Amino acid sequence: MEKPIMSRTCPQCQASILETQRFCRYCGHRLDEGLQAYVKTEVFDPTASQAPHPSGPASGYPSWSPPMVSETTPLVEKPRRSKALYGFLVLILLLAFVGGIIFVDRLVEMRTDRVDPDFIAEVEELGLGPLTADQLVRMRDHGVDPDFVREIMALGLKGLTVDELVRMSDHGVDPNFVRGMIQTGLNDLTVDELVRMSDHGVDPNFVKGMIQTGLEGLTVDELVRMSDHGVDPNFVRGMIQTGLEGLTVDELVRMSDHGVDPNFVKKMIQTGLNDLTVDELVRMSDHGVDPDFVKKMIQTGLKDLTVDELVRMSDHGVDPEFVKRMIQLGFGDLTADQLIEMKDRGVDPDSLKQR
Repeated sequence: MEKPIMSRTCPQCQASILETQRFCRYCGHRLDEGLQAYVKTEVFDPTASQAPHPSGPASGYPSWSPPMVSETTPLVEKPRRSKALYGFLVLILLLAFVGGIIFVDRLVEMRTDRVDPDFIAEVEELGLGPLTADQLVRMRDHGVDPDFVREIMALGLKGLTVDELVRMSDHGVDPNFVRGMIQTGLNDLTVDELVRMSDHGVDPNFVKGMIQTGLEGLTVDELVRMSDHGVDPNFVRGMIQTGLEGLTVDELVRMSDHGVDPNFVKKMIQTGLNDLTVDELVRMSDHGVDPDFVKKMIQTGLKDLTVDELVRMSDHGVDPEFVKRMIQLGFGDLTADQLIEMKDRGVDPDSLKQR
């Protein structure tokens, strides 16, 4: 059974209080009875080397001893803030500070580059917004203003990005360039095609000139290839004037690459070599048989030489001077084959003089 709780009377106010109470809850009177049982006392050891303590039963004060800590009871430490947390907060503040500086710097740059609210509003009205500060500054720096964009869009190039507009402006593809290409019949050109043509010297005048020579329906690749190989409208026009009509892009490019220009063909015709094909002209040019070579061969008396004979003579070192000296020694009726054989065997004018 549980021990019953006893009560007693306060000697000061005569109120009924619990036996275990140290003070009266009504008047606050201190109850000395039971104090020794309530407070654990420590027996004083007179032999210990320490100063006397003013406590104990004689002094009327309870003895004091340091609180005992159980070995099994964990010590409760004051919670410490993690250094990582402080580092994270510092990093956040630093990023915010740097971000603020960058933001202000971009605002100053935008103002310096005349990117004002009116510019931004016009650009967004054209369907290019919302744009970043970098994009707005790039447009302004590269000459892509609202008027540029508006004219390009009116020509049918819509939905262009800032990068495409800047690229067009940087490579000379302005509204006049695009308009001129459309007038030549080249519609629906992409940004890449327009930029490529501009980079390779294929402008509207180039295309228009090619069409006037009779070369119509040329692709972007063909136009770029012709321009890269020196085949411009004047080159084509000159070939037509020599009588070489209906030449393909491949033939024109091949002739230009091998030094067969309109002047070369014209002079060959003047030597009497008419109706030469592209292959023959290219072969002659490759083997050093130019109009001057043919003209001097004719002057030696060797007429009606074929392209094959002229090429073989040039390859074997039978030049007009060799033929002229052989004739002076009395060999005037030699054929091209005989001249070549003599040259190959070392029979030259100098060796004949020594005999």
